[in-house]
Formats: sequence, structure tokens, C-alpha cells
Amino acid sequence: SVPAGTWLKGSLKDFFRDTMLSPDARTAGLFRRKAVEKLFSEHLAGTEDRTDRLWNLLMLELWLRTH
Repeated sequence: SVPAGTWLKGSLKDFFRDTMLSPDARTAGLFRRKAVEKLFSEHLAGTEDRTDRLWNLLMLELWLRTH
């Protein structure tokens, strides 16, 4: 499988933050920013594995930006 959880903690951390927590995020009207921040922070801290949710949110955001 793809090591998305590791990527989200490492090489994609800034990309996720800049994309999902941006005021320009297309998903901003669909999801509460504080909830996304909480999921991301739990994942980064290692208290919860939020890989699936965070990856799906990121893919939805990128899809919305192309359509």
C-alpha cells in the first residue's frame, strides 16, 4: 500500500496544511476547519492514525480544484 500516513507526517505535511487549511480551500464550505485541524494535529502527534480521513479530504480538495 501507499505510505500516505508517513507522507502526511513528512513530505506532504506542509502541502496538506497549505492546501486544506487555506482560506481558498474548496472544501471549506463542506467541512469545519477546526475539525480538519484536529484530525491533522492528532495524526501528526501520533495519538490517532487519521491517514484515511486526511488522505480522502486531500484528494477531494484536489479533485474539486480540477473540476
